Amino acid sequence: MELVKPPFTEETVLHSVQIAENLWNNKDIRSILSCFAIDGFYFRYRGKIITNRRELESNLEIKWQRELDYVIEKNVTLFSENKIAVQFMYEWRTANFEYFRTYGNEFWEVNLKGQIIYHTISSNDVPIDKALLELV
Repeated sequence: MELVKPPFTEETVLHSVQIAENLWNNKDIRSILSCFAIDGFYFRYRGKIITNRRELESNLEIKWQRELDYVIEKNVTLFSENKIAVQFMYEWRTANFEYFRTYGNEFWEVNLKGQIIYHTISSNDVPIDKALLELV
C-alpha cells in the first residue's frame, strides 16, 4: 500500500480517507500501523495517549475483541496541505449482542512521507436497537 503524501488535493484526500476506511473495516492492523510514523507519533483516543506502533497494535487488538462486527464510514470535512479532518460513524456490538453506533471526529497531521504524526479522535457511543443498524 502506498501512502498519500502531501501536499494534499481534494482528490488525494478523498483517496487517503477511503484507504483508511477500508483498512479499519478490514481490521488490517499491520497496514494501519504502517500509516503511522515509525519514529513516533501522538494518537489520542478514548482518554488514552498512544505514542508508538506497539501500543497502537495492542489497543487495536483490544478494541476489536470488544467491538464485534465493526463497520465504519469516514467522510472528509476539511483539509489543508498536510492535515485532514474527518467525520465518522461506526457500528458494532458486544459479545452480549448489545448494539452501538459511534459518532465522532478525527484530525490527522502527516509528515512528508504521508505517515500520521498526530491523530486525535473525539467520539460518542450511542446504544441502538439491532433493527436500526445502517452500515451492515
